[in-house]
Amino acid sequence: MTLAALKWISNVGASFVMLNRNGKVLFTTGPNAPSDIRLRAQALAHTSGAALRISRELIDQKLAAQEQVARHKLSAPDCAEKIHCCRPELAGS
Repeated sequence: MTLAALKWISNVGASFVMLNRNGKVLFTTGPNAPSDIRLRAQALAHTSGAALRISRELIDQKLAAQEQVARHKLSAPDCAEKIHCCRPELAGS
């Protein structure tokens, strides 16, 4: 492995790992671009409680859409009402 090869790997944004015969890491390199703060926030969302809030919001939106489909497209008002009644439970849990 030459320095020119390592520089080329860096320039294309790739990673490189060199292991010995036993699998021990001898050398690693990776992209050196600044990290995207949004990805860091997404990775840490579970520690702040944001992940649960986001999950509940997504599920609520999905249930709202399913309620509309049941009511207007499937002509199933009983099913739509059951879905409608479940949505507050999601917010309160």
